[in-house]
Amino acid sequence: VQLEAAYWKVASDIGKSHREIAHHVPHVVLLFPYADHHQQARFSMGRLLQAHLGDGDGAALRFRRLLSCESRDELDHRLRGVLRLTAASGARVDWGVLGRDVLWFFADTDRVRRNWAQDFYAPIKVSTESERGSDQSPNS
Repeated sequence: VQLEAAYWKVASDIGKSHREIAHHVPHVVLLFPYADHHQQARFSMGRLLQAHLGDGDGAALRFRRLLSCESRDELDHRLRGVLRLTAASGARVDWGVLGRDVLWFFADTDRVRRNWAQDFYAPIKVSTESERGSDQSPNS
Protein backbone atom coordinates (compact mmCIF):
# COMPACT_ATOMS: atom_id res chain seq x y z
CA VAL A 1 0.00 0.00 0.00
CA GLN A 2 2.83 2.39 0.85
CA LEU A 3 4.35 1.92 -2.61
CA GLU A 4 1.09 2.25 -4.53
CA ALA A 5 1.88 5.82 -5.61
CA ALA A 6 5.33 4.72 -6.75
CA TYR A 7 3.80 1.93 -8.84
CA TRP A 8 1.36 4.28 -10.55
CA LYS A 9 4.07 6.85 -11.22
CA VAL A 10 6.03 4.20 -13.11
CA ALA A 11 2.96 2.66 -14.75
CA SER A 12 1.69 6.02 -16.00
CA ASP A 13 5.00 6.64 -17.75
CA ILE A 14 4.50 3.53 -19.86
CA GLY A 15 2.35 4.78 -22.70
CA LYS A 16 0.19 2.47 -24.77
CA SER A 17 2.85 2.44 -27.48
CA HIS A 18 5.47 1.27 -24.97
CA ARG A 19 3.67 -1.67 -23.38
CA GLU A 20 6.45 -3.97 -24.59
CA ILE A 21 8.77 -2.44 -21.98
CA ALA A 22 6.31 -3.04 -19.16
CA HIS A 23 8.12 -6.26 -18.28
CA HIS A 24 10.94 -4.09 -16.88
CA VAL A 25 8.79 -2.83 -13.99
CA PRO A 26 9.47 -5.97 -11.89
CA HIS A 27 13.18 -5.09 -11.98
CA VAL A 28 12.35 -1.99 -9.95
CA VAL A 29 10.11 -3.90 -7.55
CA LEU A 30 12.98 -6.26 -6.75
CA LEU A 31 14.95 -3.26 -5.46
CA PHE A 32 12.26 -2.10 -2.99
CA PRO A 33 13.67 -3.89 0.09
CA TYR A 34 16.98 -2.03 -0.20
CA ALA A 35 15.78 1.41 0.91
CA ASP A 36 12.79 3.04 2.57
CA HIS A 37 10.26 4.75 0.31
CA HIS A 38 9.91 8.49 0.63
CA GLN A 39 8.02 10.49 -1.97
CA GLN A 40 9.87 13.73 -2.69
CA ALA A 41 9.09 16.70 -4.88
CA ARG A 42 12.61 16.86 -6.34
CA PHE A 43 14.16 13.44 -5.84
CA SER A 44 17.32 12.76 -7.82
CA MET A 45 19.28 9.52 -7.77
CA GLY A 46 22.46 11.46 -8.56
CA ARG A 47 21.98 13.75 -5.55
CA LEU A 48 21.07 10.82 -3.31
CA LEU A 49 24.26 8.98 -4.26
CA GLN A 50 26.36 12.12 -3.92
CA ALA A 51 25.03 12.67 -0.41
CA HIS A 52 25.19 9.08 0.83
CA LEU A 53 28.10 7.35 -0.92
CA GLY A 54 30.72 9.78 0.29
CA ASP A 55 33.14 11.86 -1.71
CA GLY A 56 36.07 9.50 -2.16
CA ASP A 57 37.38 7.76 -5.25
CA GLY A 58 35.40 4.64 -4.34
CA ALA A 59 32.10 6.52 -4.55
CA ALA A 60 32.96 7.98 -7.94
CA LEU A 61 34.06 4.56 -9.20
CA ARG A 62 30.82 2.94 -8.03
CA PHE A 63 28.85 5.69 -9.70
CA ARG A 64 30.74 5.41 -13.00
CA ARG A 65 30.20 1.64 -12.99
CA LEU A 66 26.49 2.22 -12.41
CA LEU A 67 26.29 4.61 -15.36
CA SER A 68 28.20 2.22 -17.62
CA CYS A 69 25.79 -0.70 -17.15
CA GLU A 70 24.99 -2.44 -20.41
CA SER A 71 22.18 -4.78 -19.35
CA ARG A 72 19.18 -4.83 -17.04
CA ASP A 73 20.77 -7.57 -14.95
CA GLU A 74 23.96 -5.54 -14.48
CA LEU A 75 21.93 -2.42 -13.63
CA ASP A 76 19.90 -4.37 -11.06
CA HIS A 77 23.08 -5.76 -9.49
CA ARG A 78 24.81 -2.37 -9.27
CA LEU A 79 21.69 -0.59 -8.01
CA ARG A 80 21.24 -3.16 -5.24
CA GLY A 81 24.81 -2.50 -4.14
CA VAL A 82 24.57 1.28 -4.02
CA LEU A 83 21.10 1.19 -2.47
CA ARG A 84 22.39 -1.04 0.34
CA LEU A 85 25.15 1.48 1.02
CA THR A 86 22.83 4.47 0.95
CA ALA A 87 20.23 2.73 3.13
CA ALA A 88 22.91 2.08 5.74
CA SER A 89 23.30 5.85 6.07
CA GLY A 90 19.54 6.41 6.34
CA ALA A 91 18.76 7.40 2.76
CA ARG A 92 15.20 7.19 1.52
CA VAL A 93 14.26 6.66 -2.10
CA ASP A 94 11.33 7.95 -4.13
CA TRP A 95 10.60 4.63 -5.83
CA GLY A 96 8.30 6.21 -8.39
CA VAL A 97 11.06 8.47 -9.69
CA LEU A 98 13.72 5.76 -9.49
CA GLY A 99 11.38 3.30 -11.19
CA ARG A 100 10.80 5.68 -14.06
CA ASP A 101 14.55 6.27 -14.34
CA VAL A 102 15.26 2.53 -14.41
CA LEU A 103 12.56 2.10 -17.02
CA TRP A 104 14.20 4.65 -19.33
CA PHE A 105 17.83 4.01 -18.34
CA PHE A 106 18.68 2.34 -21.66
CA ALA A 107 16.81 4.80 -23.89
CA ASP A 108 18.69 6.10 -26.92
CA THR A 109 18.78 9.64 -25.54
CA ASP A 110 20.79 8.73 -22.40
CA ARG A 111 18.75 11.41 -20.60
CA VAL A 112 18.59 9.43 -17.34
CA ARG A 113 22.35 8.83 -17.27
CA ARG A 114 23.07 12.49 -18.07
CA ASN A 115 20.70 13.72 -15.34
CA TRP A 116 22.20 11.36 -12.74
CA ALA A 117 25.73 12.43 -13.70
CA GLN A 118 24.92 16.15 -13.63
CA ASP A 119 23.38 15.81 -10.18
CA PHE A 120 26.12 13.55 -8.81
CA TYR A 121 28.97 15.80 -9.95
CA ALA A 122 27.21 19.10 -9.21
CA PRO A 123 28.73 21.21 -6.44
CA ILE A 124 27.24 20.37 -3.07
CA LYS A 125 24.83 23.06 -1.91
CA VAL A 126 25.23 24.21 1.64
CA SER A 127 21.74 23.89 3.06
CA THR A 128 20.09 24.80 6.29
CA GLU A 129 19.15 22.11 8.79
CA SER A 130 15.46 22.42 7.87
CA GLU A 131 16.19 21.86 4.15
CA ARG A 132 18.24 18.76 4.92
CA GLY A 133 15.45 17.42 7.09
CA SER A 134 12.83 17.80 4.39
CA ASP A 135 14.93 16.59 1.47
CA GLN A 136 16.54 13.24 2.25
CA SER A 137 16.58 12.76 5.96
CA PRO A 138 15.42 9.44 7.36
CA ASN A 139 13.22 11.27 9.87
CA SER A 140 11.10 13.15 7.35
